[in-house]
Amino acid sequence: MVGDPVAHSKSPLIHKFWLKRLGIEGDYRCTRVTASELPSYLAARRRDPHWRGCNVTMPLKELALAAVDTCSSAAAGAGAANCIIRGEAGLVGANTDVAGVIGALPHLLSREVAAIIGGGGAARAAVYALGRHSLHDVRIIARDPDRARRKLGSISGDLRFFAVEDARRGMDCAERIIQASAAGMAGNPPLPQAVLDALADAHPDAFCLEMVYDPPLTPFVRRARELGYGWNDGIAMLIAQAEEAFRLLFGAPAPRRCDAELRELLRA
Repeated sequence: MVGDPVAHSKSPLIHKFWLKRLGIEGDYRCTRVTASELPSYLAARRRDPHWRGCNVTMPLKELALAAVDTCSSAAAGAGAANCIIRGEAGLVGANTDVAGVIGALPHLLSREVAAIIGGGGAARAAVYALGRHSLHDVRIIARDPDRARRKLGSISGDLRFFAVEDARRGMDCAERIIQASAAGMAGNPPLPQAVLDALADAHPDAFCLEMVYDPPLTPFVRRARELGYGWNDGIAMLIAQAEEAFRLLFGAPAPRRCDAELRELLRA
């Protein structure tokens, strides 16, 4: 894992856990790499025959996409690469956040109404993931709707944008709700109360996905539980995207039968 900062990442714990369970000899480390250092880091990795690839976290995901030789359709569509692997023709950029969203949202249907909270990089992956399932009514609730429109509008023309103050209209009858902002993450400002209140206007059978995994039980998840909605927390999303990264990096399926034990380790 590379990024700045990166010491907080739980990805090494996940990948080392899976490597051990499968008896695969390998390693997964965190390396602090700034935006200016990324080109030299990747140049050095190209020369390292033992290097299989890396995950990429903020603020390097968009820079990583520009630094690779080719990329997956998901990375191109989301406008960011959070995984780089060594391919036969050079470095390949992938976006496992897209697979993570799809994996953590069960049984997506094209007729469903979706609301996404946030207008940044995680929201881009969420928009692209919903587009792959042909959802045509997707609402974006963001602090700055104009900025969100500039960042997300190129992915899909079926988006509608709402300010936080207008969250109730954006959430009205939504069946899939994705919390894709950094609000509520440890050390960040909380999710606005207007958004939490607006959850009550969603569809009675709504399913909520939190993309923040620290803390494990966010106010968004608590509110979803209070309202009786289905939900998945940020750890479910974290494991789902890591599963795709593990397959790309190590060429083996992750042992998901061990999820309960892994979750306990991640919550410790």
